[in-house]
Amino acid sequence: MNDIAKDFNYNTAGSYIVNQGNVGSDAVPFGRISAPIKKQATEVSYPAGSIMGKITATGEWTPVDVDASDGSEVAQGILFDKVVVADDTNTDSVTAPIDTGDMVVHSAYLSLTASVTIAQLDAIKLAMETAGFTFRNWDENEFVTT
Repeated sequence: MNDIAKDFNYNTAGSYIVNQGNVGSDAVPFGRISAPIKKQATEVSYPAGSIMGKITATGEWTPVDVDASDGSEVAQGILFDKVVVADDTNTDSVTAPIDTGDMVVHSAYLSLTASVTIAQLDAIKLAMETAGFTFRNWDENEFVTT
């Protein structure tokens, strides 16, 4: 089993966007939402372009976890900008913009928080295409994890 792992990410907001598709009057894509981000046991930073899944029971978003069974194993969106999530003892909630489809993106600017196999990466791509994302220059060999 070959895991894909590479220490690399782009922390520029929206750097993964090639074409935004339909946008509103304020140039924000119709698919961009402000979403609650799941708190973690310790403070953690997620880079712009992180592929995100949504926990079904809580509606919170977290980096996609192919080994989970709570809904977050399904890639459903991309984190628009870097976000720092405080530890779970902090009562402050965190929301962040997440793109949920209807755009063309470049895979080299996306990131995962864990290593995945090629087969898992293919499943992530299929879920994202189902959500309305189109990929420019998809290449498993250039895909990155943070």
